[in-house]
Amino acid sequence: MFVDFLATANTVFYNFMTLIFAMFTASYFRAGKLTRSMCVLFLAFYSLWSLFMLLGVVSAFADFAGLGIAFFFIVRSQRNPIGNNV
Repeated sequence: MFVDFLATANTVFYNFMTLIFAMFTASYFRAGKLTRSMCVLFLAFYSLWSLFMLLGVVSAFADFAGLGIAFFFIVRSQRNPIGNNV
């Protein structure tokens, strides 16, 4: 479960980074050919899409951190072999 969750979180992060580099590439090749209204539309679409991707990255890593905290409290509440609380 740990490996699958981390792989999913990394995949979401890699997709976000791919989106950023795609924006840079498209901006470089299309900058002189776009009208002002198309630039505004393109930037609005990119901004919304990157916001959704960023929220996905934050959500995935927040869930991962919450899982780590839950594991900490589960282990802390159990007794170790010599009878003392951890």
